[in-house]
Amino acid sequence: MRFKGQVSLEFLLVFSIFLSLLIISIMALVQLKRRSDTVFFEDLTLLTVDDIAPMLNNVCVLGEGSSKTVDVDLKGYSLDYEDNLLILRYKTGGREYTSSARVICPVDIDSDSFGRRVKVMREEDRVVITQP
Repeated sequence: MRFKGQVSLEFLLVFSIFLSLLIISIMALVQLKRRSDTVFFEDLTLLTVDDIAPMLNNVCVLGEGSSKTVDVDLKGYSLDYEDNLLILRYKTGGREYTSSARVICPVDIDSDSFGRRVKVMREEDRVVITQP
């Protein structure tokens, strides 16, 4: 009988070590996933604002009456403009990711939410971003 109890104790010890290593591995994977999500959304907002800003500057340079429709997915994003910076914000999972790009003309944002396309128009001394 004593030998059987010894085997059970060794099994419990090995099993507890295995569970400890499993929990540590899962925690490391969760942290890795959070970090990769952060990098992904930071890069996504940066690339998206870098797609929009050159179009704004292009329409600004072309003069009054010029316009372009830009194929860029802005679902879930919010756009702001202050001090010659176009600011793009994306909220997900309780976090906000922000990127900005310098533009050469003042910008009016004519909508609170956008879809997969935006229209960029030059009116007087400003560039207006609206839905097409």
